[in-house]
This record gives sequence, C-alpha cells and structure tokens, in this order.
Amino acid sequence: MKKRIALFFAGIVLFVFIFITSIAWSRIFFNEEEVGDVTILNIEFSDEHHSIDTTQVAPLEEPIETLEPYQFRLTNTSSHNSHYQLLLEEDPISNKIGYRQEDLLTREQLNYELSLNGSVIKKAKLSTIKNNVLDDRVIQGNKENSYTLKVWVHDQVKAGEWENKYYHYKVTVKVIGE
Repeated sequence: MKKRIALFFAGIVLFVFIFITSIAWSRIFFNEEEVGDVTILNIEFSDEHHSIDTTQVAPLEEPIETLEPYQFRLTNTSSHNSHYQLLLEEDPISNKIGYRQEDLLTREQLNYELSLNGSVIKKAKLSTIKNNVLDDRVIQGNKENSYTLKVWVHDQVKAGEWENKYYHYKVTVKVIGE
C-alpha cells in the first residue's frame, strides 16, 4: 500500500514537473521566427524593406527642416526586454532603371543624424558607422522606439563630386536576443 501511495505522489510530481517545464519552454521560445540568418524574437519593425533614395539639391552644413527624414519605429511585443541592432545597408538598384555604379555617392561624402524618440543620439559622417550598425540597444518589454534618420551630402564635398549622384540604402533590424 505504501508503494502505491509513493508511486501516486511520484506520478503527480512528475506530471507537475512536465507541465511547468512545457509552460516555461513555450514562454521562452514563443514568437520566435527565423528569417535567413536573422532571428526575430519579439520586435516588430515598421518599414523593414523600404529603400531610401538620397538625392538633394546641394551640400548642406547641417540638416535643415526641409530635408525629409526617414521615420520608422520598433515595437517590443513581448513583456521581456530584447536586444537589437539597427543596420544601415546599401541597397543597390539595377542599372536597368538608369543608375550606374559611377553615379554612387560614397559614405565619406554623406553625413547622418539619428534621433530616438525625438532626441538626437548620433550625428556624424556615414563612413564612421562600423559594421553597418546605426544603433545597438535593449528595448524594454511592451515599449516602442521611434527613430528619425536624416542623410545628406555634407558641405565639404566639392562641386562636380555630388551633382546627379545618388545613395540608396535601407535600414534593417537584427535581434540579438532577450
């Protein structure tokens, strides 16, 4: 009789252990989706595959209000903190529509200003960006980060070096983990 009672309680303990473990496992890996070599955990990115065309009238010393910014946001849809990187990548456009390699602006010719939730967090030459990482941070659970990015030809670029040239880029997000 004692063996039956011991087996009964051992069965209940085993059932509770399996139940709790399965709940914990599903919470850890819920909403995980693999896209290529980037794992998207709990972050939604607005405008992920949008290509931005930087062309302007003349080089600028500072970004002016009339310079149209690229605006996007990241939303952490889980209750856990998530670590992410914003990447700025060149977005080559086919020669079939009139763009040529020699018409590309270089990162040395361009400045950028990155704002987070209305405050400027970075402002420098585009060539100072290491490994294409615009921003690297942790976002709290159920929070949203709104970004504004301005890219422009800086005022030290000489005449003849920027006219009729372009720079196409896109901003992507890489989730590092929780």
